[in-house]
Amino acid sequence: MRSSCAGDSVATQTNISGDQTTPGSPNPFAWSAANRRDITRNPPVGWSVARRREYFDWTRRVVDRIRGINAALEAHYDETLAHAYEALAALAALES
Repeated sequence: MRSSCAGDSVATQTNISGDQTTPGSPNPFAWSAANRRDITRNPPVGWSVARRREYFDWTRRVVDRIRGINAALEAHYDETLAHAYEALAALAALES
């Protein structure tokens, strides 16, 4: 379980990402596609399916704040996020 300090950090990063991303600047689309694949296939030690889903939900909130910058990267993000949720659903079914 994350501490309140970690929760505060996530909230801050979500707000900063939306406020500071402009066309042509680095954005969460590129890094989050690789992170989703890694976290789905080889999560950090101790990360449950629920924790991974929480992380993906957070990436979606960050990305939703900056939509409209790059349609191709947004489409790739949406596709990889859908696959990540599908993989987590399959893992959850195996665990139950």
